[in-house]
Amino acid sequence: MISERASNPPQPGRRFAIALGNASSTGISKQSAPEKAGLDWFASDSSLRQKRQRDTDFRTTEPMTEVLFYHLQDMTLENVLPPLLEKSLERGWRVVVQSTSEERADALDAHLWTYRDDSFLPHTTWRAGDAEDHPIVLAVEEDNPNRANVRFLIDSARLPEDSGSYERIVLVFNGDDSEALAAARAAWTDCKTRGFEVTYWQADERGRWQRRD
Repeated sequence: MISERASNPPQPGRRFAIALGNASSTGISKQSAPEKAGLDWFASDSSLRQKRQRDTDFRTTEPMTEVLFYHLQDMTLENVLPPLLEKSLERGWRVVVQSTSEERADALDAHLWTYRDDSFLPHTTWRAGDAEDHPIVLAVEEDNPNRANVRFLIDSARLPEDSGSYERIVLVFNGDDSEALAAARAAWTDCKTRGFEVTYWQADERGRWQRRD
């Protein structure tokens, strides 16, 4: 489980992302870290290769959900989220981003249209009547309006009841926020209890995400 000091990180599984943090936060403490390390999530498709291998071997066991805990450090959610969503779309995934307030969802809605001068991320909010047709939906509830296979959880949004139906869940947390840190620890424990594969990620000095021990 996540500790206040870098101690034994977790063991791997299927992926689910949760983002916890304050939008205005400019950085996160280095004091917390979970269990097991590796390569950049988006540079490595090990879990998908393992799934294909299992299918090739005609095994019937379903791959478990992978839950990735992203520790923000000297960066904001507004800077981190768009590139992660871009990578998701490049891989053909459908995504739900769940926050805990309508105000936050509306702010992200505006941000994803304007975060770059030369591009934008196609998305909508849960209010849209055609939300099911969009690759990215911003939501505040646990539903899955666009049949997403990847779910991002931000601002201490809780794991949904149907967490096991996702390929990946991404949890981004602010280690300087005591409440967010406590929520991340609780989510870590919950994921381990459910049998999910959990991994812990931090950005290196170049801003590249690395899986940590």
